[in-house]
Amino acid sequence: ALKVFLVMAEHRLDLKPPLIWRDDEEVTKTRRLNAECPLRADHWGLNEIWEKQLKPQLHLIAQPLLSGITNELEDIHRDYSAWGKGTPGWDPVSFGRSAIEPSDQDQYPEAVDVLITACRDALEWLVVNDPILLDAWLERLGKSEVPIHRRLAVHAVAAHPQKSADDRLRWLLAHMGLHDSATHHEIYKAVARSYTGALPETRSALVETVISQQLPDNTYGTAAENTARAHFDWLAWLEQADPNCPIVQTALAPIKSKYSEWKLSERPDFTHYVTSGWTGPRSPWTVDELLSKKPVDQLDDLLSFKGERFDGPDRSGLISTLQDACKQNQA
Repeated sequence: ALKVFLVMAEHRLDLKPPLIWRDDEEVTKTRRLNAECPLRADHWGLNEIWEKQLKPQLHLIAQPLLSGITNELEDIHRDYSAWGKGTPGWDPVSFGRSAIEPSDQDQYPEAVDVLITACRDALEWLVVNDPILLDAWLERLGKSEVPIHRRLAVHAVAAHPQKSADDRLRWLLAHMGLHDSATHHEIYKAVARSYTGALPETRSALVETVISQQLPDNTYGTAAENTARAHFDWLAWLEQADPNCPIVQTALAPIKSKYSEWKLSERPDFTHYVTSGWTGPRSPWTVDELLSKKPVDQLDDLLSFKGERFDGPDRSGLISTLQDACKQNQA
């Protein structure tokens, strides 16, 4: 069954002309063919064998299963890289998987998701039954250039039974850092899981790593604003894990003082996510906040607000809220 599964899990390289907009000259010049790496089997067939035949036998096949699947995922990444669709920080396989653990963001899995899930389940079996072999796999996956390999390693180390909270955090800092975009979700989850049990010196090292990150200017803001926002999201995430940590509170204080309106993002552990529901114009200030200050004191802020973020407050929302504030003020 394992041999059949691994043959079904092999991929083929499909090369097709890319979909190009008429005015997209850069794509025309740099990429004449688009690479895809579909597996031999579909999701249903692979999942049937995995769930019914292989998963109940993990005590017999964990090692060869991990070897076979990780080699296949490495081959897929290598093919994507050769055709300009893969780097150590990104490839379609990793981008298409929101979380290693079960997630509402992965409701429509593809065939390759069965391979990722099988690796996760095998590593979790090693967590309980063979920590020494787990260590060997963590070293291999943690040093890999394949993004999904590193994500699997972070997911597994967070539950390592023979590592203390400090050991886990030190492993993450040494092997991944905190700013690897490919492992963003898993690192956020792993750090939150271990932070409350860590010693002050490990917490300090973690916070120092957070505030050492510097971001450049972009269309969303200046380098100072972008850097402060990145620091805020990380520190507010740690504060959520341990609201009474003085190390986090000290680091957060100057940011909260300067950007008092900031709140932790809805899902800061995801770099991207899908949600349902209706959304419309949003204001950076509520009616009550506008009415609490004199107009002359907030005129500069109102005139300078641009609201260029796709998922943030915008000028339409601000104008609508200003109208409501004016109506209340007149009343």
